[in-house]
Amino acid sequence: MVLIDDKRLSGNHCRLLLIDNKAYIEDTSSNGTYVFNKKIGKGLKHQVESGDIVYVLHKSKVGAGDVIGFVVKLSLEDKDKEQKLKRQGILNA
Repeated sequence: MVLIDDKRLSGNHCRLLLIDNKAYIEDTSSNGTYVFNKKIGKGLKHQVESGDIVYVLHKSKVGAGDVIGFVVKLSLEDKDKEQKLKRQGILNA
């Protein structure tokens, strides 16, 4: 989960999902979630990899100095860790 306290963002802006050992960003916002400069689209998922930049406040909506984003870093050391996270409800089964 990514928590960002900014009134310009939707309360539930996007979700990070793990499906079949692949990571996805799902856009749940009204204003858009971007991977690099590509808008995902509300209700749609986009596969992400380590190093991808996700913007929750893109430069097309605000000045370049006001963008909000993060770099994806994925690391699952082993299947046991993945299963533990699924049991805890942190990852989708």
